[in-house]
Amino acid sequence: MINPKEIIGNFTLGEVIYCPIEELPENLLPCAYILAGYLNMTRNFLRARLGDVYMTTTSGYRNAVRNKRAGGAATSLHMWRFENGQWLMAGDFKVFKKTKTRPVDVTREAWNVLNDLPTFVGELGYKKSDNIIHMGVNSNKVVAPFEY
Repeated sequence: MINPKEIIGNFTLGEVIYCPIEELPENLLPCAYILAGYLNMTRNFLRARLGDVYMTTTSGYRNAVRNKRAGGAATSLHMWRFENGQWLMAGDFKVFKKTKTRPVDVTREAWNVLNDLPTFVGELGYKKSDNIIHMGVNSNKVVAPFEY
């Protein structure tokens, strides 16, 4: 049984999966733990450069129907899977900085920091229209950071 309230670093399992829990096949649960690790490392990296920031997920696992509704590609990494000996997955997030009065969206600033990384194994993109960062984990592919 998947517990959406289970905490993995700074995220709950439900936040990483970001869909109704019953939609995630239990055999894909390792993807949630792997992606949580990437999100936690990214958060720590950004905190070292931008100060007291936190991240919120905006997309995680999608089944084929949900992916089509979201306008995702037929091979989207949001449709988590185990293929050719590796786990493939993606998640999207926003970044906020804590202030005394209210959180400030610093997603674009975070993207500028991440965009300067020399390498990222997988996909790292910034969707301007939604002001979100896309992180796709794929150990066989290195894609230069991209904006779309």
